[in-house]
Amino acid sequence: MREPNGESCSGQHARVHVARLCYPRRVGSEAERLAADYIVQQFRDSGLLVRRQPFPLARGRGEWFNRAVLTACAALALVGAWAFPVVPMISLLAWASVAMLVNLPWRGIGCFQGGSSRGPLWSENILATQGKNPAAKARVIFMAHYDTKSQLLPTGIRVALVTVVWFCAWLLVLLALVWLVGYWPWWMPAPPNPWNLCVVMVLCLAGLIANFTGNQSPGALDNGSGVAVLLELARLWQSPWPYDWEWMHQLEVAFVATSAEETDLEGARYFLAQYAHWWKEKPTLLVNLESVGAGPALYLSGEQNTLLWVEAMCRELGIRPRRLHVMGASMDHQPFAAQGLRCVSILGDVVRRCFYLHTPRDDLRLVETDALERAIRLAWYLARRWVESQVEGCLALSYRSLRLVPTYGGIAS
Repeated sequence: MREPNGESCSGQHARVHVARLCYPRRVGSEAERLAADYIVQQFRDSGLLVRRQPFPLARGRGEWFNRAVLTACAALALVGAWAFPVVPMISLLAWASVAMLVNLPWRGIGCFQGGSSRGPLWSENILATQGKNPAAKARVIFMAHYDTKSQLLPTGIRVALVTVVWFCAWLLVLLALVWLVGYWPWWMPAPPNPWNLCVVMVLCLAGLIANFTGNQSPGALDNGSGVAVLLELARLWQSPWPYDWEWMHQLEVAFVATSAEETDLEGARYFLAQYAHWWKEKPTLLVNLESVGAGPALYLSGEQNTLLWVEAMCRELGIRPRRLHVMGASMDHQPFAAQGLRCVSILGDVVRRCFYLHTPRDDLRLVETDALERAIRLAWYLARRWVESQVEGCLALSYRSLRLVPTYGGIAS
C-alpha cells in the first residue's frame, strides 16, 4: 500500500500494532480486556463508529466436551480391536466413527450457544463501521481474532496427532472391510491383528486429551498480526487520498475484531448469529485475517466458490497462494463456510511456523513487515475487486434487461 506521500509504510505501521499487542491475552482475562480497549481506541482514532458487543462465554464447557469426544474416540478404537475377531462389522463401525469424530472439536460449525448470562466470564467482539451507506452495491467484512492461548503441545504437534488418528482409523476401516468381504491375501496372517494401530491411536488421543490450555503465549503471529492488519486497513480506509476512488463509495465495509476464537470460535459464531442477514441484504464477502505476518508463502482456506475467486484475484496480483487443508485446527471463517456464505481466511506461512503457535515462542521475532504488507495489499485488492465485480454484474443485468424491453419505432416503451 502507498501512503499519500508515496511511501510504502503500511507494513511498518502494522508491525507497531503487533508490538503493542504482544502479550498473553487469554479469553476472559484482564489482558484481553486491555487489548480490546486498545483496538477500540485505534478504530475511533481512524474515525469509525465503534460498537462493543459483549457475549457470555461457555466457561470451559466446550473444552471439556472436546475431551469427552476424544475419550469416546479412544474407547471406540479399543472396542473395535476387541470385537474384530468375533464381529468385524462392529469394529468397522467403531473405527469409522473414530475417523469422523476425531476432528469434531476443531470443526467449529455449530450455532452460538454462549454461557449463562449470570456467569462471571464475558468477552466481546468489536465492530467498527463507517455507518450505513444506502448507495453501496456490496459489503466486505474484514475480521481478525485478538485472543490468545498456550497449550502443552504446539499447534503443529496437535495437528500431527489428529492426522495420525484419522489415518489409522481409516486404515483399520479398510482392513475390516477387506476381511469382511473375504479378500484377505492368503499369504498374510489370519485373522489380521488391529491392536498395533489401535494402540497408536489411543496414545495420540491421550496426548490430545492432556493438551491443557494456558495463558503463556504472547500471540504475536496468532493473531496479533491479523489484528494489526485489520487496524491498518481501517486507518487506510479513512485516510485522505490524492485520488477519488469511486469504488470505495459503492462499498460498505465493516471491521470486526472477534474474541474467543481459541474457545470453539465463540466470537465468530456470535457475530454470525447477529449478522447473518447481511448476506441476504447485499453481496457480502468475509475476509478473515489469521496469522498473516510470517513467511514467503500465503495460504487460503474458505468456502469453495470464494476460494476459486480469491485465487483468481491473487493471480492478478502475481501472488501464488496455496490452499490449507489441515485437521486439528479451526479458523473464524468456518461457521460462515458451513452455511455456504462467501468467506475466506488469509494466512501467512503457518505451516513452517506451526511449532511456534500456542507457545511462549510466538513473539515479535516471528513477524515480518513484508508479510504484513502483502496481507494488507491483498485484502485491499479483494475489497476493490469484490465491489467492482458486483457493479459489473448489475450493469450487465441492466443491459440484458434493456435488450428484452419491446421497442416501437426505435423507442423503448
